[in-house]
Amino acid sequence: MNQYKSAPENIEEGEKPFWISYSDLMTALMILFLVVMVSTLSAVTKQTIPVVDGGLVPLLEEPEKKSKAPVVEQQDQSEQLRQIETMHLCKELESSSDRSGLGVSINCETKTIDLGEGARFDSGKWELPEEGRNSLAKIVPLIIESAQSELGRKWLKRVHIQGFTDTDGSYLYNLNLSLKRSEWVMCQLLSDEGGGKSIELSEAEKRIAKKLFFIGGVSFNNAKESKDASRRVELKLEFNSQQAEPKDAAVFDARDRVEKCQI
Repeated sequence: MNQYKSAPENIEEGEKPFWISYSDLMTALMILFLVVMVSTLSAVTKQTIPVVDGGLVPLLEEPEKKSKAPVVEQQDQSEQLRQIETMHLCKELESSSDRSGLGVSINCETKTIDLGEGARFDSGKWELPEEGRNSLAKIVPLIIESAQSELGRKWLKRVHIQGFTDTDGSYLYNLNLSLKRSEWVMCQLLSDEGGGKSIELSEAEKRIAKKLFFIGGVSFNNAKESKDASRRVELKLEFNSQQAEPKDAAVFDARDRVEKCQI
């Protein structure tokens, strides 16, 4: 009998699909947003490096570590240059010694100068024979000349005097004997007494020798193939590192201004 259908009921049924689809779309977008955020956070979290204590160090620290690489490379290059130039300096000294016919052995690998067979101490003695003194008198000016060269001023730090002993006697006996042999060589360089108690060096050379030559400790535990060969004196070259700078030796205010050997 009713000629009209209920309008509100038809409108509600037609609007339901639209609102359901819009709600699903918003939900999907929210889920997609969350997935993107989680993925981004996961990627950032993976860009970390582990440390020893089990913690995590941010990737932002990596540029600092990478920036240190050129510094290390530069240090390696400086060390290579140092090795080349110090070897060249030693080889030049060796060539000068060979041209002079000194009979001195210079080992540029170990940076040591052996004064030869004539520079052997008698058992229990700390003075070299005449042949040894002559070798010392000839090699020392060459060392000083090398130290005053461009490379010498740059790299040669000091020359250690090492007096060796054989194994005869007690520990303390050889300790004292080794020290006396090194000190005797230093006396030959610096003493003003003359008369065979020192080699002939100019005052300028003596001033350089005071800064350059050092008694390099006692050396009685480095025996050679024979006891005669063990009783020797060696000069060991020490070079600056690339960071080190040469230092002046202490100046002693002697009252009489005359250097005298104390042994």
